[in-house]
Amino acid sequence: MFLAVTGVLMMVAMLTIGGSRQKAEFSASVRDFNSSIQGIISEVKTGYFPNKTTQVNCKVTASVLDMSATSNAAGQGAHPECVFLGKVLYFDFSPASPRNSVSVITVAGKAFESPGIPPTTYMASKPKPIAGSHANIDLTETLSLTNGLQVTKVISSAGSPTPGAFGIFNSLATTAGGSLSANVVTIPGSTSGTDLATTLGNIIDIESTGPTINPTIAICLQHGTNGKKAVVIIGFKDRTAYSSLHIADYITALSSAITGETCP
Repeated sequence: MFLAVTGVLMMVAMLTIGGSRQKAEFSASVRDFNSSIQGIISEVKTGYFPNKTTQVNCKVTASVLDMSATSNAAGQGAHPECVFLGKVLYFDFSPASPRNSVSVITVAGKAFESPGIPPTTYMASKPKPIAGSHANIDLTETLSLTNGLQVTKVISSAGSPTPGAFGIFNSLATTAGGSLSANVVTIPGSTSGTDLATTLGNIIDIESTGPTINPTIAICLQHGTNGKKAVVIIGFKDRTAYSSLHIADYITALSSAITGETCP
């Protein structure tokens, strides 16, 4: 009898410890993901683009951005004809995708709409991804989710269809303090079923389609086995983009940010 009771108590203790560990790992994973989003926003505001061993050389040829790889490229802020416009987050929702990573695409734009005149709209900046067939160098980075965390859905207050990508772009104009802020932008045509190559083309099409500026975005997160859920809300306030994490109150946070949409 004593041994049976002891065995039950040990099993209960092991289940409790295991549950506590899963909860701690989930919390750490979603907080790391939100910190990465905040880091992307910060990089866009400061104008930081990824440095690699082989760097990018950017110039404008016949009004078109021309990017190539070189080991002698100019450093941060030293491309007089081009600007680091921002980054696009692409989510692969194809049936075979494990949904545990996000592609972060670096986007450049023209520094001048006409001689000496900086662009004031994203259409005029002629965005171009430094990736795929659109450049001779690929600066795409991978944001990995850990400990079984998955992205189940992305929701936008701009409405249907469900987006498969969105951008964090610099504001093009400086604030009163002389620094750039960041905007949230839609990528027209990129839905949850759009592949990466098409999304890259849709970024270029911003020149003609024009994005929605500063919708609220919700990234729905869930653990692949234990079902724990959270949501990262990306919005705009105090003249810049921000991200916030909600775990226990994710349903309330989502409903207050985007009416009529729910996470799976």
